[in-house]
Amino acid sequence: MPKSLITILFACMLSATAASAANADTITVCPDGGCDHTDIQAAIDAASDGDVIEIAEGTYLPSGTINTIGKAVTLRGAVDKAGTPTTIIDGQNSFRVFQCSSGED
Repeated sequence: MPKSLITILFACMLSATAASAANADTITVCPDGGCDHTDIQAAIDAASDGDVIEIAEGTYLPSGTINTIGKAVTLRGAVDKAGTPTTIIDGQNSFRVFQCSSGED
């Protein structure tokens, strides 16, 4: 498994300002349906500036590029006890996994 797949989530983390973090919601994503969303893009679409999106352990195979659409959100993947990322977002060598090009802060 390419290292870039393991670390891609952390390379594109977006931080909200401290003021908006005080009012932030946490939106959860997990592949088994036991969370707010099973799809990362759906979680971003539902998020507001300052929200935190926690992406549970697992391998996610999005159908296209995940676009943060200019929202100041924090994407947080799971890690194991050793600090190794356990959230994998795999573009299957077909497309860019994340797009952060709309003025995200």
